[in-house]
Amino acid sequence: MYQHPKFSFIPLGLLACGAIAQSVRVYVETPESAAPGSTITATVKAEMLGFDNDAAIAAFGFDLLSVGDDAAVDSISPATIPTLTFGARPGTEAGNNLLRVVGGQPADVFGLNPSVDRSNPMTLFTVEVTLDNYSDGSSVTLAPVRPDYRGGVIIYPDASRGRSVVAPAAVDLIFEPVTFDVVSPCNTADVSTPFGTIDYYDAAIFLDAIAANDDAADLTSDGTIDDADVFAFVSAAALGCSD
Repeated sequence: MYQHPKFSFIPLGLLACGAIAQSVRVYVETPESAAPGSTITATVKAEMLGFDNDAAIAAFGFDLLSVGDDAAVDSISPATIPTLTFGARPGTEAGNNLLRVVGGQPADVFGLNPSVDRSNPMTLFTVEVTLDNYSDGSSVTLAPVRPDYRGGVIIYPDASRGRSVVAPAAVDLIFEPVTFDVVSPCNTADVSTPFGTIDYYDAAIFLDAIAANDDAADLTSDGTIDDADVFAFVSAAALGCSD
């Protein structure tokens, strides 16, 4: 089984004068919950804190680990890197972990890269996480970690000049994991996350499915979308989710 060095999280500090110290925050966004057997998208983002508007993310390189209940995750896809495609590598799957995801972009030195992306926060990459069919009641934590001394995030303080600083060598690097629950929908009206509760979002998704003539709205499974499906949804919603 793949073993990874223990990872730690660096707290965000403040300068004595009250200004935010320069740092880079790397975090993961997922739904609050997901159904067993489903596939969810995890989005890994980076935020530059304390830098000027001219700053840009130059490059990154780290792992994304699935920790907690190993049996809950069936697979994790290679990374899709939308912006930092210079020298990009989508990572290598090792068990339920994705190792050595890398991306970058050149600076706009002498106007050679006028399209340099200064987005802050910026999406570094996304992955598709497929859950095991029998993972109901478990939880999954996705944690970005620095694999070794070569890993981290590089920042251009001014993307038009090309000088760079490295987190964590020169500025703090903050890794924030995310945890989501694997929960089965409680009934046919529970169609939106977080599962286990029925609210406005479930109704909105069901109505959208009707408007799109989507098979997901065929709650009676009779091949047509009609008043019977609406009645089935309302009846299930009235029952609610029991604890």
